[in-house]
Amino acid sequence: MKIEVTGWIPRPPGEAFEALCDITAWPERISGITRIEVLTPDIPFGAGFRFDETRQMGKREETQTFTVEKVEIPHLFQMTAEAFGTKFVAWHRLEPENDGTRIHLGFDGIPQTFLAKLMMPLAKLMEKSTKAQLQADMDDLVRALSKAG
Repeated sequence: MKIEVTGWIPRPPGEAFEALCDITAWPERISGITRIEVLTPDIPFGAGFRFDETRQMGKREETQTFTVEKVEIPHLFQMTAEAFGTKFVAWHRLEPENDGTRIHLGFDGIPQTFLAKLMMPLAKLMEKSTKAQLQADMDDLVRALSKAG
C-alpha cells in the first residue's frame, strides 16, 4: 500500500523544510496528532533521531515510534516505524514550484511477517481512509505553514 498526497505553500523549500522538521510543533500544526515525545534529545534532527507520535485514531489514541532514516536538506526526510509485522515508511519530499514549495507527503506499508502478508487484502480495504487521513494532515500543514513566519 503506497499512498501520496501533495500540497503547495508560498514559502521557499529551505523555509518549508525547516518548518516541517520542527516535529515538536506538529501537534499545533496537525490536528490528528495529540503529542510528540522526542526519544533522542541528544541527537539533532537527522538520521537516527527518534520520537513517539501520538494520534487520535477514531475514539482512541495510538502511539508509534518513528526513526528518521534519511534527510536530504532541503528536499527530503524519510522516517520509519514498525507495528503489526509491518514496516511503515513515511516521507516528506519538497520541490520548488512557482514562488513556493510543492510538498509531497507519502506513506507505504511493507509487510515483514507471514501474518502481515496475509492481512494485506484487509489493509487494501483501509487504503481510502488512510489516504483521507494523510490528506487531512497535508491540509493542516498547508494552512499552518502558509501563515507561519
